Amino acid sequence: DVWQFALALGDEGAVRALGAALRERLEGLDLPEGRGLPPHLWEQLLDACAYAACSGAARIGVGVIHRLPLSADAFAAAAHRYYFQHFRGLIAWERVGKNSAAVAELQATGGQQGIACDVERCFFPYVSLLAGGDSVAHLRLSDIRARDTVFLQACDDAGAAVG
Repeated sequence: DVWQFALALGDEGAVRALGAALRERLEGLDLPEGRGLPPHLWEQLLDACAYAACSGAARIGVGVIHRLPLSADAFAAAAHRYYFQHFRGLIAWERVGKNSAAVAELQATGGQQGIACDVERCFFPYVSLLAGGDSVAHLRLSDIRARDTVFLQACDDAGAAVG
């Protein structure tokens, strides 16, 4: 709660101080090698940084938490722990960056909300698949996927191919 409060206030000094206190406390416990924060707690602290409105405090928070040691008990090997900590940290940095950019964009617009739209003219025909009677059971729409190529052939009212 204190961590989230410091982040919400945007108090960069408090975020640094809390991170330093966490590190000192973990180092002062004389824990055996490979001991540290449980991964779920470490992730919660990282994720809290992504939702801070102050990008400075959020970046400091991610930097501080990312360097805290993780408990080795949750991982099969030290390499797994390093991999998890490294790439989960990168995801946290990305979240903070995206959310900070979104907050900055909202602040730049002065609170005015807008929608970015592109107008395109559609040149493709509207295709509907109609089947009557027993042929509905034979239609296998599940076989059609995105990006499939479909051959369209003109038919007369009786369903016979034209041309």
